[in-house]
Amino acid sequence: MRVQNRYTKREKEENTMKKILSVILCLALALGLAAPAVAEGYTAGTYTASADGNNGPVTVEVDFDDSAITAVRVTEHAETAGICETPIERIPAAIVENQSLAVDAVAGATNTSNAILAAVEDCVKQAGGAPEALKGAVESAPAEELEDMSADVVVVGGGIAGLTAALTAAQAGADVILVEKQAVVGGSGLLTAAGFYGAETSVVPAEVETIDEMYDHILEMIAEGGSLDNVDTDRIRHLCESTPELVEWLEGMGYEFTTTDFGIKDAKQHYHILADGSNGPGQVKILSENVEKAGVNVMTETKCIALKQEDGVMTGITVSQGNGTFDINAKSVILACGGYANNPEMMMRLAPQSLFSYSCANAGATGEVLQMAADLGAAWYNDQFMLTCGFTSDPDSALGMVCYPPYASMPVVDQTGNRFMNEFLLWTLNSEMVRNVENAPFYGIFDSSFLKGTEAEFKYDSIEQAIAEGSPYVVKADTLEDLAAKMGIKDVDAFLKTIETYNSVKGTDDPEPAFGVPNDQLSFVEEGPFYGVLMVSLNAGTMGGIQTQMTGEVLDIYGEVMPGLYACGEASNGAIYDRGYISGTSVLNCYVAGRDAGNSAAAYAQE
Repeated sequence: MRVQNRYTKREKEENTMKKILSVILCLALALGLAAPAVAEGYTAGTYTASADGNNGPVTVEVDFDDSAITAVRVTEHAETAGICETPIERIPAAIVENQSLAVDAVAGATNTSNAILAAVEDCVKQAGGAPEALKGAVESAPAEELEDMSADVVVVGGGIAGLTAALTAAQAGADVILVEKQAVVGGSGLLTAAGFYGAETSVVPAEVETIDEMYDHILEMIAEGGSLDNVDTDRIRHLCESTPELVEWLEGMGYEFTTTDFGIKDAKQHYHILADGSNGPGQVKILSENVEKAGVNVMTETKCIALKQEDGVMTGITVSQGNGTFDINAKSVILACGGYANNPEMMMRLAPQSLFSYSCANAGATGEVLQMAADLGAAWYNDQFMLTCGFTSDPDSALGMVCYPPYASMPVVDQTGNRFMNEFLLWTLNSEMVRNVENAPFYGIFDSSFLKGTEAEFKYDSIEQAIAEGSPYVVKADTLEDLAAKMGIKDVDAFLKTIETYNSVKGTDDPEPAFGVPNDQLSFVEEGPFYGVLMVSLNAGTMGGIQTQMTGEVLDIYGEVMPGLYACGEASNGAIYDRGYISGTSVLNCYVAGRDAGNSAAAYAQE
C-alpha cells in the first residue's frame, strides 16, 4: 500500500530548512538540552523476558554490550495479525535507536507495544541496568509546518467500510485521500471472522437460499432480539439484494470464497468467508492491495481533528500528523470512523445500558469524529445499542473470553433465580441481559456431567483451576441450594423451581416449557457438583451512529441532507438494527454501505 505521511515542505524549502535545523542545533547546544538518560552499564549478553500483551505473553530477546542495548527481538507472541506487525517492528527499533524505554506506543496496538516495553525493562534489570534511567523523555521534534492537501473525496477511517468507500470512489473517477488515525488500516475488520451473509451468489445459489429467504431470516432474528420499530426494512432489503453484485465485485478483486454455517446447528451454509481461512485480516489485505492499485492516497497515523464546513456545505477536514496539523480540502467527506464503544462518556450518554458489557472493540472506536458531525447538526439514530460478540466470565483471563458454549443452552439465571429468555438465541441473550441489568449479575448453570461431556470452550481443568485459585467469577457447590447462596440469588426457592422445570422434559422429545428451547439443545443440571459461571456480555462495537439515507448522505436533526457529508459502516448502522443482531450483517453492511457512500460521494464531488 502506498502510505503517505506528510512532514514538511522540504522539497520546496530545502535551503531554508537547513538553516532552521542549524539554528535548532545551536540552541540545543547553548541551552544544554539533555540527551536521553543511559544506564551506567550492563553485563553483556542476551536476556529473555515475557509480558502480557493483548492475547497472551509477548516474549523478547535483548542483546547488550557493556554500555548499550544493541538489539531487541520479539521471539514469541499470539497477538492479532494485521495489528501486531507494526509495534513488533517499530518498538524494538526505537528502543535501540534512542537507548530509551520512553517510546510511544503504536496507535491501535497499545497492549502489544506496552508488553514489548515491559519485557525489555525486565531484560534491562537482568543485565544489571537501571530501567528508570531509560525512562526519561526523549526530546520531541519541534512543531512542523505542514502543507495543505486537496482531493475530490476524503475518507475518515480505514476499516472495511472506509477502504470499500475509498476504492469505490476511486473507481468512479474521483481523486481520493483516506486518513486512518491508527498505524495500520483494517480497523475492526482485523478482529472479525469477516464472514458475511449473502444469497443468490456464486457460492450460495438460489437453491440454497433466495434473497427473499435471506430478508425474512434477518427480520426474524432482529425481531427476536428486540423489535422492528427502529429498523429500516427497505435498507435491509437493499443489503440482501446487493449481495450478488457485491460478491461478483469482490471476486473480481481476488477474493476466493467458500461458505460456512459458523457451527450453528441447522443453519444454512450462507456465510461467505475466504477459502484460505485468513478471515478479516485476509479480506483487509486484498482490499488494501486494490485500494493501492486504484491510486488512493492512504495516510496512516493521521487523525481527523475537525470537520470543515462553509455555509452548510462540507469543505474537507483538518488532521494532525506527527507534530503538526494541516487541512485536506475536499468536496465530499465520508465518515467511516467506526463507533464509540471505547468512549465511556459517549456510551453513558447514547447507550447507557451497554455499559453493562466488556468492550473488546477495535481500539480506534472512540467516537470523536461522530461527535464532530453531531456538533455540526447531524442526527443520531434513536435507541443506540451495542454489537454483541459473545460472553466473558473473567475479562482479565483467558478463562472467560467467549466462554459461553455457543448453542449448548445451559440455563442462565438472574439474581431473582429465574431464567429470562431462550438461551439458544445467543445474540438475543446479550440484548436481554442488558435490558435486565437491574437483576444482574447473571450466571450460567451447569453440572459435572456437562463439563465432562461438552466439546465447547469450557475446559474442565481450567474451571477447577479458577476455583482453586479463588476466582470470583466461578462458583462451585455440592448442592443447588449452596450454589444459589454463593451466587447471591435472592429467591432460592425460585431458583430451585427454575432448574426443576428445566429438567422436567428429560427423557422426552418436548422442548423445555418456559421458552421452548429444543430438547436436543438442553444441558440438564442434575449431577453434582454444580457450577455457576458469571456471564458478562462482550461488545465488539456499537449499533447506531449518525443517520444517513440509503445513499450514505448524512441527515441533520431536521431530516435534511448535509451537503458533502456521507457515512457508512459502524458509523451509521442504526437503520438495520434495533437490539437484535444476526451474524454476518455487520461486515455485509460495511461493504454495501461503503460502496453506496463511495459512489454517492464521487458523483457529488464531480458535479
